[in-house]
Amino acid sequence: MFKNENHALLFVIRKMTKNAILIAVCILVSQLISAQENSPETNPICEKRNFSNQTHWNGMDLFIPWLGDIDGNNAKISPWLEQNMNKSAGVRINFIEKKFAFTKNGTGIYTGLGYSLESYAWNKNIQLKYNDATATNMLTYSYQPDNDFKKNELRLSKLTVPLMLELNFGSADKPQFHVSAGLLGHWRFGIKTYQSYHNQFGDFEVKNKTDFGIRSFASDLSASIGYGRTKAFVTIPMQTFFKSNATGPIYNFSAGFTVLPFDSNDRIEKKKDELMKRWKI
Repeated sequence: MFKNENHALLFVIRKMTKNAILIAVCILVSQLISAQENSPETNPICEKRNFSNQTHWNGMDLFIPWLGDIDGNNAKISPWLEQNMNKSAGVRINFIEKKFAFTKNGTGIYTGLGYSLESYAWNKNIQLKYNDATATNMLTYSYQPDNDFKKNELRLSKLTVPLMLELNFGSADKPQFHVSAGLLGHWRFGIKTYQSYHNQFGDFEVKNKTDFGIRSFASDLSASIGYGRTKAFVTIPMQTFFKSNATGPIYNFSAGFTVLPFDSNDRIEKKKDELMKRWKI
């Protein structure tokens, strides 16, 4: 029963994604037609706008990662994986970006590179255990009721490469309203658990480095909306967080916003000529 429901939900998600891409393509085509009609070649009254390659990837993002079923519900997965959402957090530094603009206001496809740290904090006094010598259900846990945890987390590092279609609205030399949708590819590494706790024997810090059956490579659907150099975003996984033989179907989601854009509007205005030359606009 649950398998059929999951397949149905996956079908709905894929259908919605295809519809979203179709809508985005229609908007993009309309913008291309508008840009052609208002280009200096076809409309002499139109002032030529050279500075258009605005991209909204570079910066520092804060987000909340969480594990859940296919609907993103943390309460419907294994009870021992219940998260403390107040202590779960992620930060991503997006330090490389490249835009392939289609129109004069910067609408186009962009890619880049980002580095992130994620932390999943547990609500219960558990210790994750992983045994890759068994065929199924390799991810288990031990209950530690006598430990008073200050921190009990699963931590990992991740490199992210985006491939996003971004639609910019308004003039390129002013703050723009923008929306984007596409794919995020990830390489996960540096996986470990970190525990800091007190019990009758004293204070302890324990680190356990292994992959815990987590997929090294994965991809997400992502969408963002913003104004100027800030944005809010959400990601929806395309694969399970753990390998299929490690545990049941568990997915990781995230939602967050940009807190520190590297390219402010003032900086872009001051360095307009330099950026136009670098981007060969």
